[in-house]
Amino acid sequence: MSFDNVTPQGQPYIQFTSFSPSPSLPDSITSPYSSNQISQTYNNNINNTYNIEKSVKESVTKKVVTRYVTPHKISLLILIKEFFHEKYKDILSPILLFLIDELNNLNKFQKNELISLFQKINNLNLEYEKIELVKSTIYKKLSNIQSPDTLLNFFSEIKQLVVDKNALIDVSVEQQLYVDKTSIIGVFIRKSCLEINQMAFDDISNLFRSLLYYIQKFDSNIPEHKNKRQKMNDDQINLNIANENIEVLPLNDIQNFINRQIDLLDKCSGEIPSNELQQKLIQIHMYLPSIANVHYLSFLNCLYAKERENTLEQLYRFFDYSGMLNYNKDKTLYQYGLINLAMFHSFFNEIDMEKICLEEAVYMSKINKDYECLSYSLCWLNNLVSSNKLKPKNKQIMKYSKKRIMNSYEITNNSLLQLKCIDELRKIKYGINEGISPTTIFKSFLQSEYMSKSNSLNNMFSSCLHLKSSMWSVYGNNILANLAIQLQLNYYNDEIHQKDRHLGISKLVNQHFINGNYRFAYSLLNNAIKHSKNSNQCEKWYKSKMEFQFRRSIYKREFLNARIIHSILIALDNNENNEDEIDSFIRKGFFLYNSQQKHMAYDCISNIIDKHYKYFNNIKKFNCLLYIAEILMNSSSNVSALYNLLACLSLSESFHFHNLYIYSAARIAQVLLDINMYNKALEIMDFILPCTLTNENLWLQSLCLLIAAKCLMTKLSFGLSMSNIDDEKKEKKKKKLSDIVLLLEKSLQGFKKLESYEEMKEIVYLQSLIFNELDLIQERDQKAKEFHKLEKLILSNRNKNTVDLEN
Repeated sequence: MSFDNVTPQGQPYIQFTSFSPSPSLPDSITSPYSSNQISQTYNNNINNTYNIEKSVKESVTKKVVTRYVTPHKISLLILIKEFFHEKYKDILSPILLFLIDELNNLNKFQKNELISLFQKINNLNLEYEKIELVKSTIYKKLSNIQSPDTLLNFFSEIKQLVVDKNALIDVSVEQQLYVDKTSIIGVFIRKSCLEINQMAFDDISNLFRSLLYYIQKFDSNIPEHKNKRQKMNDDQINLNIANENIEVLPLNDIQNFINRQIDLLDKCSGEIPSNELQQKLIQIHMYLPSIANVHYLSFLNCLYAKERENTLEQLYRFFDYSGMLNYNKDKTLYQYGLINLAMFHSFFNEIDMEKICLEEAVYMSKINKDYECLSYSLCWLNNLVSSNKLKPKNKQIMKYSKKRIMNSYEITNNSLLQLKCIDELRKIKYGINEGISPTTIFKSFLQSEYMSKSNSLNNMFSSCLHLKSSMWSVYGNNILANLAIQLQLNYYNDEIHQKDRHLGISKLVNQHFINGNYRFAYSLLNNAIKHSKNSNQCEKWYKSKMEFQFRRSIYKREFLNARIIHSILIALDNNENNEDEIDSFIRKGFFLYNSQQKHMAYDCISNIIDKHYKYFNNIKKFNCLLYIAEILMNSSSNVSALYNLLACLSLSESFHFHNLYIYSAARIAQVLLDINMYNKALEIMDFILPCTLTNENLWLQSLCLLIAAKCLMTKLSFGLSMSNIDDEKKEKKKKKLSDIVLLLEKSLQGFKKLESYEEMKEIVYLQSLIFNELDLIQERDQKAKEFHKLEKLILSNRNKNTVDLEN
């Protein structure tokens, strides 16, 4: 965080506390509440604000906390166990997609009942008989679990499905499909089995009784199942209803839900209405009072809804529960809570309390090594002292504070030196995104590079090289970008941070990928995955591999593969990261556009622009404009497409995004060509081609060559045909057509290396037209055969499924 984010009055520009104090607030609002006041207020809020009826409370008499396993997850495990068989291979793909989607939504803290699960299964792309088979199998297997012992046996059996992919497997007559332990489904099974193994017998009994209640609720809603339940024997009926009803609460899912909502509200983009979220938080607190972050989320929620009195109350409650329960402060949002409390004291002009909060925030930030919060607190404290807000009796405090701030500016220790370097790199990253002049960017970059080298901060210099590579990529020099990455990986390999190593290798892989060197790209990724097994980085490498595989599948028009990979990537995305969510929507729009679902692609890209426009970087914004323009071009809306392309061209030029500028110019030339303005289109291509062929990636080079060849063809064929001109002009035209064939052949070689079949088919078609014009019958027939071969290949690839989900 930059020092510029603090006003001269000592008040930081913090987005979630930017309102003025309400004159209706009482004078004592800044006094901490006692535990009795908190408890009393909290109970009043439950009874008065949300009016939880007594009948609702009595419907579930007991809640039991588990870390992971719930009856809903047991239903999903039954689905895996029963249908991972060769005999169900014809319906396995829809079931796999359904399971991935369900596993991705486990942390949404929604009420998962059996009837809602069956309603989702009804939406599967299967025949009615197959859907009924799936539902009846799940219900039957759930009903067969008649004791805790049966439940344990079920987990022992499903544990056998998880194997190492290199292990030898005995195949029975009815072949069982096994699951790799590192896959999404394999990890889900292993987590569930681990939780069961750690449970005491009382916990297993509670889980079993909650499973009975899970089935009983479903039976009570379905008349036919209710009648069956009445015909059961007396012993089984007593087993089901003699004990109190139990529901289990998965602790991990609740914690993930809280963390995601905190992240969303911190960015002012909450996905749940305020009242509904507050109701859920009250329910969580009733059963899990030890989670202090519930109150921090409640504080943000009240702030977001402008409930000003409750805002401060929830913030104090967060501090009370953190201290009262001996909460581990180095893993909480404690220092950010202190900064928010300091903000409230600043509004009420309580300088002493404000200073105390800031000093404690500095102390906690140092303990937690949160350099961003540390710099924020120090800058605020410095501005507070500089503005002479402290009273004369606090001269010693002022002197102490100034000395402390000056020491931080002089950067006398290694930690703050790294902080200074990180701040410079963040300024550079911000400057690139905001289109600041490259001269200014390079000055800042040289300063951070000198600071890292002169103080032997090799890990920071590695980060500088990574950012240098990104900078050259944006400014359109892939050769220098690749050189910076090679320098980072080869000369600073020992000091490099694991995250920087991942980003560096991913950039190197991307360089190979965009130039069609797939063998080297996959070799690097497979080697990285092999050496990072059983580590936190393995999932990141696997995700990178899937992202490149997705793009390659789109090039080859393998849309079923692309759809499966997209589902896997959604499951691998970090739900708490807004950027991952944006990338997921952009990826979905790109898939829909290439699979000719233009209206859906347009809606998808437009929605992500409307919803998240101010939260993602400018390169992604301009890419979205280009996607919309391409969709409009393919929908014969050239005027609308030209408007978006000109906007993107203007913005990318002012922001110095060279790649986007070249791409926008090429598409503008294509639009002009479609409306027969071939001379203007040819001027644009003559302007951008030299730079494109020198620095740009292979796909953009091949595209520009194709558009240039089409411009020349249109200009040459606009007028008399070969049969209507004299011999001299005919020879000149033949020579020009031969030159166009060479251009198309060079473009074809590029797309062939990238395996981009749709563009290859277009080029072969244009070549066959030229050969026909030149009366070269043999070459024309050969290109016609290639065209039909490519057309058949594209049609066969559409439904090809060659993705190994477990690798």
